[in-house]
Amino acid sequence: MKAWFCIFTLACATVFAGSVKLVNDSQYKLRAIIRAADGSYLGETIINAGSFSAWTDSYGPAGQYKHDSRSQTPYTVMWSCIDGGSFSTSSGVPTGGMSTALGGDGPRTCKSPPKSPGVQAPETYLPPPPEQVPGGSKPQNPYE
Repeated sequence: MKAWFCIFTLACATVFAGSVKLVNDSQYKLRAIIRAADGSYLGETIINAGSFSAWTDSYGPAGQYKHDSRSQTPYTVMWSCIDGGSFSTSSGVPTGGMSTALGGDGPRTCKSPPKSPGVQAPETYLPPPPEQVPGGSKPQNPYE
């Protein structure tokens, strides 16, 4: 029984080892950049508006468990706009913690994408007003 408890505890510990829940609660597609407590780059991901993701550094490129002897927590999550501008920064995010884009410090807005010149929004189509029939008040149907 002790052996199963130890295996279960070890498995649970590795699930949350180096993981952060990322929630993009903004109206923009954003890039979340994760940095360690010493400022070193750990990874990044792009998250669509209104979506969420989980980032983890527990596994290497071939799915092998990697272990760093120095503490990398608490994490800093830097949210940036796709064009490279700063959106917000969440500091002090613990292992297994959550960072939301609107919960960080910063401008919390992105520049709107530039509109193409010459392209205009389509106008609403309205049929031409019915013409009056000469000598009467009944409108003429242009589709007859």
